[in-house]
Amino acid sequence: MKREPSPEIGEEIARIEEMIRTEPFRQNRGSISPPRAVRPKLAASILLIDQQGEDVRLVMGKRNRNLKFMPGALVFPGGRVDPYDHRLLPSKAFEPGVVEQIASGLPGKKRETRARALGVAAIRELAEETGIVLGIPSNERVDHPDWSEFANHGLRPSLARLKPIARAITPPYLPRRFDTWFFARRLEDAERDQIGRLRSSGELEALSWLRPEEALAAETREITRVILVELINRLRDDPHFEATPPISCYVTRRGRFRRQFLSPVT
Repeated sequence: MKREPSPEIGEEIARIEEMIRTEPFRQNRGSISPPRAVRPKLAASILLIDQQGEDVRLVMGKRNRNLKFMPGALVFPGGRVDPYDHRLLPSKAFEPGVVEQIASGLPGKKRETRARALGVAAIRELAEETGIVLGIPSNERVDHPDWSEFANHGLRPSLARLKPIARAITPPYLPRRFDTWFFARRLEDAERDQIGRLRSSGELEALSWLRPEEALAAETREITRVILVELINRLRDDPHFEATPPISCYVTRRGRFRRQFLSPVT
């Protein structure tokens, strides 16, 4: 399959900047703005990649239209970090330097614990929302109802091949805010650690394996488009995720949509 020319991040940022400046958007923003900025909740999302040669597909689904946050949008599996995600110790940790890189972008205390919890949450959300369980055999049972599928199969999550690629913080003028970290995971890298088949959940429906370019042409919100472009360009430059490049961080400040970077810790 011949790959199309890679889209550019700058083009997507320009689209968002133009949208932010439109009068209807400015009026709508003013009507929903809370009296003070809401602190964003920590969240994680996963881009599960099935790559056969140059044909790349990833799992995406549509959020239930009854949900308050991004109803009906085509998204990656993911959600907020739960309290138990901070306590669960994975069978394998992130690769060297990843925890430190993520922690360098987190405010407050226990940053390394919260960095690990982000990876744990990404794998848990994948299982809850899609039915796909990524884990390796372990004698240490995960004793928590949110991890029942792992416990039933004698598995424990592994963070070793989970790659952080981007971060996005919901704008301060919205009443619901998330500090979401996006992780990529290649199925080829899974050493017999995938079980289950796609099944829709109450939050994520119409699950399917989509090419990134197909997802860009579908009903995707602005930040999802940006992350898709990040993925396309990352696969072009580093198809096996062997490098540790800076993590792109997307924030909105003073009415401007900006891209910043978290560099690897050396």
